[in-house]
Amino acid sequence: MALRVAEVEAKSILSKSGISGVDFAINPYLGCAHNCVYCYASFMKRFSGHSEPWGTFVDVKINAPDLLVRQLSGKGPATIMLSSVTDAYQPLERKYNLTGRCLELLTRYPALAVSILTKSDLVLRDLPILLRLPQVCVGMTVTAVDDATSRLFEPGATVASRRWAALRRLKDAGLETWVMLGPLLPYFSDQDRQVATLLQQALAAGVCEVLVDDVNFYPSVCARLRSLYRRHSEQAYRYLQGVIARQSAYADELRERVAYWSRVLGVPVSGSFLDTESI
Repeated sequence: MALRVAEVEAKSILSKSGISGVDFAINPYLGCAHNCVYCYASFMKRFSGHSEPWGTFVDVKINAPDLLVRQLSGKGPATIMLSSVTDAYQPLERKYNLTGRCLELLTRYPALAVSILTKSDLVLRDLPILLRLPQVCVGMTVTAVDDATSRLFEPGATVASRRWAALRRLKDAGLETWVMLGPLLPYFSDQDRQVATLLQQALAAGVCEVLVDDVNFYPSVCARLRSLYRRHSEQAYRYLQGVIARQSAYADELRERVAYWSRVLGVPVSGSFLDTESI
């Protein structure tokens, strides 16, 4: 299905965040062309007015920088995240540069700390701006140990190898970097060898923090996963069905597996599903 793109005038661009440690979020786009099969943000569809499947439409908030100027007025110390329910560096950012323009504005506010989470090496385009931000950290989400799996689950996003390369370049430039390993994908990135590989890649990238997460098995997510796994292989589909049928026990097993490899490899990890600040 072709991507539907609409330019819209938003009413607000700086929204309060419910994410721990984040005060506000900037989402320059509604929807995301990365079209990740497991996307937790698909719940936003019911607020969008769209009937198309999630991942096939993007509303571009063309007035985002102008709104940000007004909403930043008088703001004291705070942490701002780009982004919480979209990817600020999805492919349309190359054309619209909304994220880049918002970051340029944020350089004027030294009391604000900026946190970025993306799946795209397009963030490197804005490296000169990032280096001018008084407080900034950049994270990459990585779910796959190889590029073929990236393409399967995240067809519109930068492949995993390029994300790791971007993290290394950002760190070499002197920026604080972190990685979100998750969701760990049943069958494809949740086994011992795969978990160990991801943690070793994080270690090699020199990130300052490693977060790990599991899949949120919302009904809509389960439906999309079942469809993909069924097409991929009978073995993968049976594995997924077993995971969905025993989600609590599976989460416990995955938690133990991550904890084990964290200790063995000496890579401290954190994440809400781990039920602890750090393992």
